[in-house]
Amino acid sequence: MRIVLLLAVLFVAAWLSEAMAAGLPANSTLMLQNHRGHRSPRSPKAHLMITDDNWDPYTFIPVKEVQALLMRNGTQDCCPAFENHTYIQVGKNRDGNTVNIAKLEVPQFFVEFICKPQVVNKPCRLADRKLINQTRCVQQYSYSYAAVGNGTEIEHIEVRAGCACKVFPKESEDTKKGHKLRHQHRGQQRHKKSD
Repeated sequence: MRIVLLLAVLFVAAWLSEAMAAGLPANSTLMLQNHRGHRSPRSPKAHLMITDDNWDPYTFIPVKEVQALLMRNGTQDCCPAFENHTYIQVGKNRDGNTVNIAKLEVPQFFVEFICKPQVVNKPCRLADRKLINQTRCVQQYSYSYAAVGNGTEIEHIEVRAGCACKVFPKESEDTKKGHKLRHQHRGQQRHKKSD
């Protein structure tokens, strides 16, 4: 028992000196308990990684840290987007046809909400670990009125309208096997062609 206690004290002392050398406050966490009880290494600045610019969806963040983040910063988007005022010259109408936006005395600008490049088609932030690989941030679209042609017609044109978190069904084992067999078959065909 004394040996275990001595080892724990030595570990804490080594951790504190490492934390102080890294310029971290003494209450920072370098190791966290995962759900199975095994200790896993963790970045000392993990609580600072929850930003739009350097979000890593595969970094496990315990619920308590997520709650602390929400208390500190307010609500968070699972798939953040940014607002952009866009001048569009050519658009797509509801039928999918390309239309020329009219050139008026005052240019037509459209407000778009665009998925941030670092999250588009990536797993959603703050999603449950069991579902993270089934989620994707997807650009959403809506329609806005625009003067088209020579300026006498009004049409709906497609504009980007936000970034949504989509949850996709998990692939069945049969589907995965089908993909694998298809890739193997293609590989065999390529080898035959090269012979």
